[in-house]
Amino acid sequence: MDIRELMSELNPDAYLLPDMDEALVGIAWRFGTPQVACYDHDRCREILMGRGMHRDEAEQHLMWVIMAHKPAAVEHPDAMPIYLSRF
Repeated sequence: MDIRELMSELNPDAYLLPDMDEALVGIAWRFGTPQVACYDHDRCREILMGRGMHRDEAEQHLMWVIMAHKPAAVEHPDAMPIYLSRF
């Protein structure tokens, strides 16, 4: 079973980013909230850079287009993914 299948079983409402499976690192949750997808922030940026964006452009796109965007199909903010920053 892959992570997308597992996520759909745990929380069918969870939003998974299109074309970012390489950055999907796990499933996360807080007590009292449903499980959501967890993406590696740096890996998301690297994927965008691999599509031709410069680092700053990729970071801005990630922050303001991907992370801040709530698709109409997502009815509840608890379905949105979280982003892991490693240090």
